[in-house]
Amino acid sequence: MATVNEKMTAIADNIREKTGGTEELSLDEMASGVDEVYEAGCNDHNRAFWEQYQNGGKRTDYSRAFTCGINGDMVVFNKETFTPIYDMYVTNADRMFKGGLKGIDDLVEHLENLGVILDFSKNTTFNQTFSLMFGNSPKRIGVIDTTGMLPENTLNVTFNKSNIVTIDKIICLSTTIFGTAFSTSDKLENITFEGEIGLDINFSVSPLTVESLKSIITHLKDYSGTTSEYTYTLTFKTSAFEALEAEGNTSPNGNTWTEYIDDLKWNLTLA
Repeated sequence: MATVNEKMTAIADNIREKTGGTEELSLDEMASGVDEVYEAGCNDHNRAFWEQYQNGGKRTDYSRAFTCGINGDMVVFNKETFTPIYDMYVTNADRMFKGGLKGIDDLVEHLENLGVILDFSKNTTFNQTFSLMFGNSPKRIGVIDTTGMLPENTLNVTFNKSNIVTIDKIICLSTTIFGTAFSTSDKLENITFEGEIGLDINFSVSPLTVESLKSIITHLKDYSGTTSEYTYTLTFKTSAFEALEAEGNTSPNGNTWTEYIDDLKWNLTLA
């Protein structure tokens, strides 16, 4: 029969095997080592889940991947459970995050802490990608690159009724169809653009900052002298635009921003 000392040594060896440790363990350390074994087991389980869920880093179709209610279940990912281990180069973002992230206010910071990249440059659809369901959506999201979208797809309801306050950047083409992308974004304050806005765009309920307004306007396609003069409409919330107009003649042409929008031959609507 094994002695007490031999039994304790066996327990310590077992703990070291599970945690990867090599040091000798006192009785107190063995007691705390049980927690380490449990944590190591959880980490192994978590990694095994993401290995499978992200197909060893090869997954690109993230349709409904983190949607609340996936497969009929009320699954909501949070700070502790949304811990992907591979970069996400997305080709299908259909309802990818629809109401499925709880308690992650800053998605950019969360992913940076995980060392994971979220890249939409090859994504073909943004249908309801960040729309709200059951109150769950981040307040800040990163770069939304729309240049890979299929021509027939739009940004309709991409951010429908979301809690988003900040979108770091929208990269778009002059052919990008925004539709109702922001028509219910009543918390959106901060947004910047890269590329050219060539079609109707509506921020009728968004309390945008002055800098956000400037970014939108300065990326409008110039239709002056073309057959498309006054074909497209830019819509802002009245109170937001009034703050910009209060600056006076600060547009790129040295006139008011209303006049500058007219220089580009866009219709301006205030709601």
